[in-house]
Amino acid sequence: MRPLISLSSLFGATPKRKAKRKTAKKTPKRPAAKRSARKKQSFGKWLQGRKRSFKILRQNLAPYAVVMSLAFVCLILAVLWASGVFGQMREEINRFSMDLFAESKFSIQHVTVEGRGYTDKTALNAALNAERGQSLLHFDVNAARDRLQTLEWVSEASVLRLWPNALHLVLVESRPAAIWQLNGKLQLIDRQGHVISDNHIAQFGNLPHVVGKGANYKAAELTELLAQYPLIRARVRAAVRIGERRWNLRLDSGVDVQLPDTNEERALKRLLVLEEEHRLFARDISIIDLRDHDRLYVRLNSDKVLQFNGPGLDT
Repeated sequence: MRPLISLSSLFGATPKRKAKRKTAKKTPKRPAAKRSARKKQSFGKWLQGRKRSFKILRQNLAPYAVVMSLAFVCLILAVLWASGVFGQMREEINRFSMDLFAESKFSIQHVTVEGRGYTDKTALNAALNAERGQSLLHFDVNAARDRLQTLEWVSEASVLRLWPNALHLVLVESRPAAIWQLNGKLQLIDRQGHVISDNHIAQFGNLPHVVGKGANYKAAELTELLAQYPLIRARVRAAVRIGERRWNLRLDSGVDVQLPDTNEERALKRLLVLEEEHRLFARDISIIDLRDHDRLYVRLNSDKVLQFNGPGLDT
């Protein structure tokens, strides 16, 4: 017998297929050993990641750690410095080393001096400030030199250690160029006008004698100028600075020669001509006024004033 044909097949409709139910594939269960290995591997990766993180953190914080460490060390040093610990340690070390050298053969036993002529010995010893038995190594030669150079007569000084047990001083004393009188006080001065000393004046009586404020700084110029006229220089006993701008020459005969503010050399030439031709210094004169370049005025001891228009004696 033929099977019955359904109506849907008659009308050309295809029969619906039953949808297949999808079923999830079941994963096979892994053994317990594999699961524990996976857990161990995951923990290792986590630990390695933590280590890497700590390393990066340490690298990033390293500069700050260095700065903080330096700041902490500086703070500790500042506190110690403020408390005086370092100063006490230095003093103790210096004291120990000084005692050690003093007890040895390297201590000051002799002092020799070279170049001392007029420097006072007592003042020299006080300025040197060296004691017998003092450590030669720890003696401050620079400070001693500075003290010596403040003494009268001393222009330069040097202090040398002569091992094992001596100091040697080398002094360069100033050379007086003139005697300066101010307010009745006599002092020796050098060529620059600096005061050397007020001692040993009598030993330098042959030096030029300058008087007045500012005369010390112009004394060298006047000395060089008078050296060109020996005849006048031999008669000059003192030069008085007037108003810090010009000179009055006091001659051995008591005559005062008044020089001008400028062109002093020309005035001295005129004076030399008058002396050579007319022996002006031997006349009864108290003042010779050379301040006017065109005229010469002479004051006699009788207070009479004569005017000369030329190098001669014609009035």
